Amino acid sequence: MSSSCINRNESSYEDLEAKRQNNLEDNRRFLA
Repeated sequence: MSSSCINRNESSYEDLEAKRQNNLEDNRRFLA
């Protein structure tokens, strides 16, 4: 049970990292 919670947290963290990377790329395009 706790392991599935950890897995869910890891996947959500990866999703947040991917969104953060996308935001950085969008900002670069906007400023360019």
